[in-house]
Amino acid sequence: AVVSTQSTGKGRTAYVKGGKAVNYGNYVWTTLSGKKLTGYADKKTYTSRKNAFKACKASTACKGVTKEGTNKFRINSSTTTTVVSGYKAWTKGSATKVSNNYIWTPKAKYQLGTPGKTVYKTKALAAAACAKSSTCTGYTKYG
Repeated sequence: AVVSTQSTGKGRTAYVKGGKAVNYGNYVWTTLSGKKLTGYADKKTYTSRKNAFKACKASTACKGVTKEGTNKFRINSSTTTTVVSGYKAWTKGSATKVSNNYIWTPKAKYQLGTPGKTVYKTKALAAAACAKSSTCTGYTKYG
């Protein structure tokens, strides 16, 4: 495990790599394969993930979306899961950054471990390199 340590350096932000996720409507949706969320937030069945995400985003009762079959999505009122083969669920999260299908949680004034030798010109390039590495747990932005 990489240790994140508080830094006194100004302008440093560490981005910690999380689990698989997608980004839609300014929300991070954590992906749960082989799981179903319990409880329905409405009685409707949606024919696309995009439409289900849109409905969930608009609903204060909705906590996530479950794909129950081909073109069959339901919005859910709970983040409690049950194991169901072939299902996929997404829980509605916060306004965290998603890049390269990973969640990146910013931690202001922190740095991850010892700075490496490689310098990337953009956060997108650093996130892409980290996502490809099995040993990378995040990156640090300086300045």
